[in-house]
Amino acid sequence: MRFRSLEWSDFDGWAALYFSRYDEIAGNPQLGLHFVERKPSLGEEAASFGQVWKRVQERDQPVSLAEEDGRLVGICTIYRGGHLEDRHVGTLAVAVLPDWRGRGIGSGLLDHALRGCESWIEMVVLEVIAVNEQALRLYGKFGFKECGRTPRAFKRNGTYYDVVRMAKHLGPP
Repeated sequence: MRFRSLEWSDFDGWAALYFSRYDEIAGNPQLGLHFVERKPSLGEEAASFGQVWKRVQERDQPVSLAEEDGRLVGICTIYRGGHLEDRHVGTLAVAVLPDWRGRGIGSGLLDHALRGCESWIEMVVLEVIAVNEQALRLYGKFGFKECGRTPRAFKRNGTYYDVVRMAKHLGPP
């Protein structure tokens, strides 16, 4: 397994992983990911990837990838705040293909991403649905602490879930 930063040539793997999440939601209704109303077109995803690439180049968003035999199997991004007052905070998002979960890929991605931003982001925050115990354990292992909970903040197929907000202080840059 190789952990590395995003490259411009990663679009195909990026799009394949992102689109696979739409397929997974049908079989895993408790998947704690937010979805837009419809699956984006390839062109829309290319535009989104372009925006991510721009933020990577501007040091506004580190993106770490997990790659096995040339296939992208996981992504971890930290979205830096967009206002003068919150640029010291990054919001974490992790996605790993279902068949690759439970193999330490999330840990590798988190380690790579956190090391990649510790000189310019002071705090990383995230939200996770409360029933995602595997994710909660992973984030706890990396020092994230619960700092809030919003009851019924996530609704899928008529079922409500609490959302747990977690934070990790990296220290001043």
